[in-house]
Amino acid sequence: MKWWRFTIPPNLNEILNAVDEIANKTSVEGEYEETSFTEELDVTGQSLDLNNDLFETVDMPHKWFRLDMEIPPLLLDPYATEDVRHEQIDAHELSMAAAIQNQIMLWLEDDDTQIGGKLWAYRSGVSIKPSQCRNWEEFLKQIRQSDSKPAVPLLKICWDISASPDWLDQSTINIHIALENQSPEPKTLRNETEVSIFGVSLNLNLPRKIHHALRLDRVKPSYRYNRHLNYPAIGYNGAVQDRSTDQEMVKLSTTWMPRYHQPKIIPISYAGVVRNIRALSKSDCLAGLEPITVAFENWLSNLGEHVDLDEGIEGNEEAINREQKKFNEDLVKWRIEKEAIEAGISLLRESKKHWQKRGLQTDLKAAPFEAWLAMNESMANHMRVRIKNDSAEWRLFQITFILANLPAVVTRMNEFSHLYRESRDDAVTLLYFATGGGKSEAFFGLLLFTLFLDRLRGKKFGVSSMIRYPLRLLTIQQAQRAAKVLAQAELVRQKYHYDGQPFSIGFWVGSGGTPNHLKAKGVSDVPEIDKVKSSEEKLRESDAKYSAAIKAWNKLPSCPFCGGPTGLRRFPKMGGTLGHLCASESCAWNNGEFKPLPFYICDEDIYDLAPSVLLGTVDKLALIGHSARTIRRVMGMFGTAPWQDKATGRLYIPNNFELRDGPEKKDAQPLFPAYQSGVKLFHDPFPALLIQDEAHLLDESLGTFSGLFESTLDAMFESLSYWMKGVVAIDAGERRRRAKVIAASATVAEPERQLEHLYQRHIPALQFPYPGPDIYKSFYASPQDPPSDEALRLALPPSETELRSRLARIYCGFMTNGRPHTTTTVILLANFHLSITELFQKLTSDETTEQELARRQLFDHLSDSPIKSILVAKLKSATVEELATLIDLHRISLTYVTNKKGGDQIMSAESEEVRKLHKAHGYQIDALITRLITGAIDQGEIQETVQTAQMRVDPGKPFPPMDEALRSIVATSAVSHGVDIEELNSMFFAGMPSDIAEYIQASSRIGRTHVGFCVLIPTPQRRRDRYIVEVFDVFHRFLERMVQPAAIDRWAEKAVQRVIPSIFQACLCGVWAARNFMRLEEIDKQNWKTNADIRDFLPEYQNNKKQFLDQVSEFVSLAIGLKDGFAPQGEDYYKAEVRKRVREMFLEMEEEQNRNSSLRTYFDQNVSSLLKPMTSLRDVDQAGLIRLARKDVNGAKLTDEDARAVMAFVRHGYAEVGDEE
Repeated sequence: MKWWRFTIPPNLNEILNAVDEIANKTSVEGEYEETSFTEELDVTGQSLDLNNDLFETVDMPHKWFRLDMEIPPLLLDPYATEDVRHEQIDAHELSMAAAIQNQIMLWLEDDDTQIGGKLWAYRSGVSIKPSQCRNWEEFLKQIRQSDSKPAVPLLKICWDISASPDWLDQSTINIHIALENQSPEPKTLRNETEVSIFGVSLNLNLPRKIHHALRLDRVKPSYRYNRHLNYPAIGYNGAVQDRSTDQEMVKLSTTWMPRYHQPKIIPISYAGVVRNIRALSKSDCLAGLEPITVAFENWLSNLGEHVDLDEGIEGNEEAINREQKKFNEDLVKWRIEKEAIEAGISLLRESKKHWQKRGLQTDLKAAPFEAWLAMNESMANHMRVRIKNDSAEWRLFQITFILANLPAVVTRMNEFSHLYRESRDDAVTLLYFATGGGKSEAFFGLLLFTLFLDRLRGKKFGVSSMIRYPLRLLTIQQAQRAAKVLAQAELVRQKYHYDGQPFSIGFWVGSGGTPNHLKAKGVSDVPEIDKVKSSEEKLRESDAKYSAAIKAWNKLPSCPFCGGPTGLRRFPKMGGTLGHLCASESCAWNNGEFKPLPFYICDEDIYDLAPSVLLGTVDKLALIGHSARTIRRVMGMFGTAPWQDKATGRLYIPNNFELRDGPEKKDAQPLFPAYQSGVKLFHDPFPALLIQDEAHLLDESLGTFSGLFESTLDAMFESLSYWMKGVVAIDAGERRRRAKVIAASATVAEPERQLEHLYQRHIPALQFPYPGPDIYKSFYASPQDPPSDEALRLALPPSETELRSRLARIYCGFMTNGRPHTTTTVILLANFHLSITELFQKLTSDETTEQELARRQLFDHLSDSPIKSILVAKLKSATVEELATLIDLHRISLTYVTNKKGGDQIMSAESEEVRKLHKAHGYQIDALITRLITGAIDQGEIQETVQTAQMRVDPGKPFPPMDEALRSIVATSAVSHGVDIEELNSMFFAGMPSDIAEYIQASSRIGRTHVGFCVLIPTPQRRRDRYIVEVFDVFHRFLERMVQPAAIDRWAEKAVQRVIPSIFQACLCGVWAARNFMRLEEIDKQNWKTNADIRDFLPEYQNNKKQFLDQVSEFVSLAIGLKDGFAPQGEDYYKAEVRKRVREMFLEMEEEQNRNSSLRTYFDQNVSSLLKPMTSLRDVDQAGLIRLARKDVNGAKLTDEDARAVMAFVRHGYAEVGDEE
């Protein structure tokens, strides 16, 4: 126990003697001032006149001094009666008080000249006059010889100990132990003493045989981790650590900074299994794949020996039987997984029998093996660009994931359709692995295989895959990654002369990030390709409008083919395509001729060019029911487009006038199946693969509407497939083959229900990889062992996984009692930055002494642990350059705030606190370079922040000055997805996020390559935050198991009502319009009705109202998911509600004022936006309207500039220093 005292600073004498010296100087006239004491003292650059007669007395200045205390142990019998226990506690409180008093008295009698209380104890009631400062030593002497008594705090330390039966188990006792400071606050002279006690810790020793561990009840028990569910005790205003070293006694101690060591999980290698990507692109690759299933079978066979089902639940027969049943169920799931992998390998083996050499295959049965080789070659090339060699390997779960899902894609071919298994190939697969574990590479591999297979089997044009992301920022980063992967795939396609269009991406995110059409505002500011004569850099400098377009729409800052800079251009010869342009003429893509990169950002280009991969936000799904023309163009990509422009290759949706003239007049060609005699451009036009990344974010309203529009799109495909026979893939039963759905996530709970509501597949979702038999181990991965030279760590038992293994991240927490939360956060950040600066400056100094001081500082601050000696040895043997690099890896602090207001407060205070703290320690830093990432920040600014953070010094080059580097990023939840920066390794949470999944995702921004350091600064007013600190290690061990299931309900009545207008339009303008066009004879197509106008379909409705109403209602019911046994209780109610709303719309359309209106006009006239087709999946509430007032509250006129300033403040959340209020 420690407490503090005031004393006088030793150098105060020098300061005050300077004042006395000034007073003794002569005046200008040469005379002494006898009657008053006057001096001029330069304090802050200003002269201050001090007059002794004008001053009141002041209190003596004080300074903290620490007294270390050792309290005698309390011996307590927990089974004693309450009276006996109180006697023991009362006696010990008296001994504590005596020990404290004795320690204070010893210090007061201590005559040490530097710290002894005899000389330096603060004297009560003493004040200072300015005249007494003339000779400070004399003044101190007088005070020490006077009768003034030392100011001594009155301390009262008490125990709060209680014992009560456990309410779950009356045979055990819960013991509460707390040490309370009940010292009374002084009623007078409050500034003279401090009654707080600092650095308190409790150590508890008790026999192991009487200790019953607590159990984390927030996690469902499982044989995988039952042994980890126990924890020794729960803290209060802190945490508890188990420091036991023997089997007889349990030793517990409190800590103000609990921590958890997260092991680093790495892929497992098995004998004979080849994971090198380059090797798997060779024709003999199957020999390196076939051992996988052998190893899997051996692993399954040995599980019984290694899985201890009763560990942690010894003696509980009911629990053991439950775990045995679950283990048997898991064995079935693992075997299904193994069989899927085996099916993929078997399919490749069969395909290779028909394969001869690289390139186009004359036998379509050889296409899967060729696609496999091409996929691996592309990924190997991609990784070689990143790491400069061919050593890149698949992680075992990645390669097996691709193998297990090959049949779902390959069986779309007639040649392999007999291998289709609905339970495997139509199921939704949940790709579940830790954040940063390589999920993206896994589904990118499957994506490339699908693309190559489509080209090899005859699909030369059209959408092969759709990739969706819930957040726009995440979409941008992943689109850039995908562009680099597809660039390498395209080069491989060119190398082997595969037929078809180049692999391309349609970046489908909407007008907030990209233009919807080529006539949108700002598109004309982008110059045409043939009209630019200057360099890209000069063009941006000279043309402000073009520079603005670049900032808004340049989604590929660097070329995915060569890495060079890019710009934007319009390409008139391609129908005005708005495209990215690589400025390097020698780029492999340009090949001597400038052309747009295969990455389309304008919706109009995307619809007309039908890119290979449609990559965008889930919000764009709403467009399948938004407006008649948009619906036709979207469905045109999927095989219903009537025409194709011969010159540009763009799909063309003609209007009625153009239909009468025919395609020849527009220099277009008719397409099958819109025309039975048309060109067969489309081959299996519906996507074969649907990838939904970050699926856990599809919850609440976003998940509900996403599910409703997923089923709407599926209903549209299903309804059109009958009229598209001959181009649509079918199974043996002539049913349409649906897309293979891959849902990827790192944080999901009970996914089966969520995925059923999203995709409505009869087969339960398959999780890949299926969880292993241990919390840290599976067939695919396990904690990384320490290096061979760390014998001490290697000697630790495997059960000590978190201490024995190498680290991925270190989580720690601080309880912020007694200070405002923001203040504590800022002080902590300032001290962190100071530590980084001090270490960095010393290590990069030319002075060997300074460098060794930094090294000493590092290992002097290591915590006590069984492996401390190893860490000290590593630090001693590391070079100065290695240590400086290590420090630089933690240069940037990433601070997570739970809301924008908190971010503003930290940003405004952090820089100044850092500056002051640095100055106090002799370091000059004018301003801390800080960046903000929130949902309101422009995407371009966020990308610039990411690029700045990613800047690194080349090996062997000197580091730049620390004050010129980015030091701090403050972010909200916007940082949790899509911000992947290896240079981020230190993170601070200013409060715990409300969602555990959010905490996992956010903290995974660090420690992706190097060990991450994560600090939780809980909000003390929140009981949940305090609880997390009190059970810190066990809580963090089970973070993933405490994620809440997605709150999604596609049957929410209001949600169903909200989508009916969209589905109504999807039916009439999408499905029925396309169906009617396809079934008309060619001579009659000129009379085709688009159904964009009410008069197009109203006569048919009026001709047979019941039948028409039944058919539309049936489609709407199908689209919302009332099918195949998926309907909830009350199915008839939902159908009745659908029919009622559809009937109401038809009745309104029959009214005189609506009969000749377009559907758009009809819906726009509704005052409530909830009765209109949805513009996005977030369009769920009644829209508000902000209008600019003419005058402010004081009557002054408001200008447009005022409105812009206010809206900028609302969007960005903070004002710059100096802004007017």
